Amino acid sequence: MSLGRNVKRVVMGLVVISVSGLAAMHPGAVKAFYQDIYPRDPAKREALDRCFLENHDFNRLVSGARDACYRHMLLSAGDVSSAAPQQRDANLIDLTRAAGQGSVPRNDIRRLEQTEDARHTPH
Repeated sequence: MSLGRNVKRVVMGLVVISVSGLAAMHPGAVKAFYQDIYPRDPAKREALDRCFLENHDFNRLVSGARDACYRHMLLSAGDVSSAAPQQRDANLIDLTRAAGQGSVPRNDIRRLEQTEDARHTPH
C-alpha cells in the first residue's frame, strides 16, 4: 500500500514540475490563457459568472463555451439596453427623496403616518 502512495507522489511531483517548466518557458501563453478565463472587462466577467449560475456544467476553460456565453449574454444584454427608453438625468432632490423612502410599500400604515407627520396633519 505504501508503494502505491510513493508512486502517486512521484507521478504528481513530475506533473507539477512539468507544468511549472511549461509555464516558465511560455509565460505569455499562460498569461493570455488566464486573462481569457478571468477577463478584465466587467461585462465579460459578469457574463461568465451568469453563464455559470444558469448552467453549472458551464466550463470557462473551454474557449468555445466562453465564446457561446459571450454571444448569448452580451447580445441579450445589448438588446435589453437598446430597447430601454432614454432616461432624462434625474435630479438630486428626487434621488435623495427616493433613497429616504426605503423599501416600505406605499400603502403601509407606518409610511402613511410618517407622511402625515411630515405634513403636520392630524391622524
